Amino acid sequence: MTINRTVLIALTVFWATSSLAATLTAGGTTLTAKDMTPNGDVLIYGFALEHRLYESRSVRTLTVVTADGSGTVSYSPLPRLEQRSLWFVIDLTTGALAKAAPGGSPATFKDLTTDVAEGPSSTRFTRNFATYLDGVLVRPGKGIWTLTAGDGGPNDDDGRPDGAISMSFSRFATVPTKGKAAPPPPATLTPGDVFVAVDPATLHAYIAVRSH
Repeated sequence: MTINRTVLIALTVFWATSSLAATLTAGGTTLTAKDMTPNGDVLIYGFALEHRLYESRSVRTLTVVTADGSGTVSYSPLPRLEQRSLWFVIDLTTGALAKAAPGGSPATFKDLTTDVAEGPSSTRFTRNFATYLDGVLVRPGKGIWTLTAGDGGPNDDDGRPDGAISMSFSRFATVPTKGKAAPPPPATLTPGDVFVAVDPATLHAYIAVRSH
């Protein structure tokens, strides 16, 4: 017996300087985002917890696609759209960020844009009570950088297994984009930058859009 599932996802948009209406729906296995820059590049970033017989594994998606002439992007996660997942769509021209999780997902989203105590500093992002983090930094019109870090691992600034992870932006690796030179990672955040960090095991996400 084949069961066809349709999952509707509500999309929230973070925009540093203005309001932007957007929608994201998922039918069967396809994500569809609207109101992106027409014919512009868009980053799709997400994590899914795939259930196996005796375990679950975390699967990461990080890919750049191009919106059509109406600003619509369609993407089909493989092998399917998992209920336990979270998704981000970032317009690489404007920096508009949209986030979504299917109903029933354990995903949580925390906006750190105005949270001085927990938000990223100008040079790094630090999170207590974390064992593993994956981060993406987007500078619209310039580039994409990413880093994965485990507590006490080589990408954790202090290198100690102390229950906290600190990720310096200067350690981030460049994500190649179509037809563009690969710029080095930025040492500091600048206005317009978009930063997202995800704990792949819990699907807890942290978001910051630097406006000043």
